[in-house]
Amino acid sequence: MIQVGQTLCGKYRVEATLGQGGMASVWQGVHVATGRRIAIKVLDDRFLGNAHVVARFGREARAASSIHHESIVEVLDLDRTEDGAPFLVMELLQGETLTQRIEKRGRLSAAELVAIADPLLDALHAAHEAGVVHRDLKPDNIMLVPAGRRGEKVKVLDFGISSKSDEVSSLTTTGSLLGTPHYMSPEQARGRTDIDRRADLYAMGVLLYECAVGAVPFDAENYNALIQEILNAPPVSPRARGAAISEAVEAVILHAMSKDRDARPSTAEALRDELLAVAPPPLPAASSSGSYPITDAPLAERKSMPTLDAAAIELEPVRVSSSPPRAPSLQLDGAAVRRISQRSSRVSASPPSTRWGRVALASVLAIVALIAVVRFVVHPMITAEHRRATTSAP
Repeated sequence: MIQVGQTLCGKYRVEATLGQGGMASVWQGVHVATGRRIAIKVLDDRFLGNAHVVARFGREARAASSIHHESIVEVLDLDRTEDGAPFLVMELLQGETLTQRIEKRGRLSAAELVAIADPLLDALHAAHEAGVVHRDLKPDNIMLVPAGRRGEKVKVLDFGISSKSDEVSSLTTTGSLLGTPHYMSPEQARGRTDIDRRADLYAMGVLLYECAVGAVPFDAENYNALIQEILNAPPVSPRARGAAISEAVEAVILHAMSKDRDARPSTAEALRDELLAVAPPPLPAASSSGSYPITDAPLAERKSMPTLDAAAIELEPVRVSSSPPRAPSLQLDGAAVRRISQRSSRVSASPPSTRWGRVALASVLAIVALIAVVRFVVHPMITAEHRRATTSAP
């Protein structure tokens, strides 16, 4: 049993408890030699005799370490306590889970949804390319970590029941159900053993649905009824449940939740591209004034917006002449003439009070200028002349 103040393997001192899961406890600690703050995940004693659970615990370390992605939690070490309990040493993340965000905020906007989904799908694609299927993707396993002016970082946690392409046959039991029921794909609910990356994409669709609606698409009073819902019931439209998203974003979410895995996007990258093509971009980092640029254009439209090529601008060369300068002639097209005429008409249409106010202001400025000329030009000249006259007098 881990206790606060205990040092594991002579390297990691336990400082506080962070949480308790179904299979493991998580503690805050510090590396004694370097002083780095860390998280320590320790498998509960009651599972030490279960070879499959111990093997999956070790697989979490290998799976996370094999991906090397900034949005996947970094696993630093894998070892055992003096009592023989395996533990993981991970980077310490201070923030909130996506579950906590949804509970606090309710429905998230489309921009917030994209800000979370973009790096999350990129991390999933990296995991899948490394041969790792998470199989338990849910808001509890998504951490949102403040990152200063850059907004926040998204981190994927808990690869404890993930599968790797070279380990499926030895660690998956025929007919077993692995995953959290509400986010379980239909093929997982049926107990199939050939689970692939498309199960994660289904869970991603459920996760996005929950972000938009504030509730999961399927729920029931008991486990068996929930499985039947996942297998047979069509999801209610997110917009029908009050989601503040467009029809196009809704279609992407429902596409990911297709019950037939062959009908879903084939990769996380493909799902990400679908979402970014129709959703507004995530909010950019605040400027030094704390303000954000505003745009309603979807990301796909913003990418296609034209840019000004400075090299394509032709400038009229400057010619130096000994003759007196002349006022440049202006060649205006019809549209320019109409714009000038419209502006002139607006000026001429100004109310009399406005025009008289401008005349009065101009008069005041003229008087001030005249006084300044007298004070700083004429008066010094008169004074100097008087002095010269006085000096030359006999």
